[in-house]
Amino acid sequence: MKRRESQQLGELQQTAKDFVGAMKRALADEDQFYRYVYGGKGDQPPTEVTLRKADSKAMKEMAATLREMTGVVRDLYGMPAPAAEGAKKAKDEDEPQSGVILLG
Repeated sequence: MKRRESQQLGELQQTAKDFVGAMKRALADEDQFYRYVYGGKGDQPPTEVTLRKADSKAMKEMAATLREMTGVVRDLYGMPAPAAEGAKKAKDEDEPQSGVILLG
């Protein structure tokens, strides 16, 4: 790999690490999925409210983001997805075994 490509890959890997760190910090916040911010239009500051019910839409969005980020990190580090490994093993097991026996 060329030096420039290696440097760019390293930068992308660091960006992915930073993003994962930001997600970890967000998930460490106990009220992350209970907080709602609204308003803030014009000269009015936004209002923050903590609800008793979790925001399922925010949870779904975070799960989708985690799934997508997992794929990005796997690609950056050349790691196969577990499903791909399992499919490859299953394919290998389904193929009939054959060979040649030499009698001498």
